[in-house]
Amino acid sequence: AADGLPAAAAQPAAEGYVDNGNGEAPDEEDRRNLTHLRENLSTCATAAGAAAGAGTVLPQLPTSTVPQLQCWVTEYSDFTAKYGLCYKLCNSHTGAVFNDGTKMIWEDSADRVEYFARGRDKEEKTVCSTVAYPEELKKKVTLITYFRTYFAKYRGRAVTYPIVTANPHTCSPAEGTAAAGSSTPLVYVKQWLRHSRALVFRLSNRCFQVSFFDGSDVLLCSEARLGRYTDPSGHTSQFVLQAGGVPPGTELSERLEYIQTILHNVVQK
Repeated sequence: AADGLPAAAAQPAAEGYVDNGNGEAPDEEDRRNLTHLRENLSTCATAAGAAAGAGTVLPQLPTSTVPQLQCWVTEYSDFTAKYGLCYKLCNSHTGAVFNDGTKMIWEDSADRVEYFARGRDKEEKTVCSTVAYPEELKKKVTLITYFRTYFAKYRGRAVTYPIVTANPHTCSPAEGTAAAGSSTPLVYVKQWLRHSRALVFRLSNRCFQVSFFDGSDVLLCSEARLGRYTDPSGHTSQFVLQAGGVPPGTELSERLEYIQTILHNVVQK
């Protein structure tokens, strides 16, 4: 191809509410996790609304008691007209969800590639590198290395496939990273969805990220009962998914209500 990439058949761009990830409903474990997250959001919003109606001042939880969220999407570029969605994580790893529903994540510092394809009963993983890989993965390994270069070369430039900031904050390179010789899996995007106001990422670390098109971002983790909100100006605040965790009538509470609808749609698919 003229851009130096493997040839690919053109695919229609996604519009509205479309599952452009693995194309399948979450498995039972994922479904339980997402349902739990939606229930936590509902409890948080309902309790906050009731407290506000009663004139109750909601408690502010001390920042020192809030653990840190680990690993999220920082930027992405929509290549679905050709190949799929590529993204960068806060630990600098490069990933992609291809149009055929397969996924790949690359830790370039260790040259570790993890590739995920849907098997008959569960997702099957292949671990390789960008210099030693199964022949059938040649095209996708070429793409993942190209995507890394693309982010570095075209960030902030007017190009056909623009690079969009999902969350401007980076994290420690160790987050979501497998130690040398370790069997610990890398964090990757399991599924992404385009909604009317946001792009949604479901990550393998059980975090759920909603990147709004106005530049704000909400990251939720049901296991830690923790969330983080980044407003359009880049200011970040953390909150706990429990009664009184989010004050009612705020920009964040409105966004959490919207996310409940998204979660309902994801769980029902």
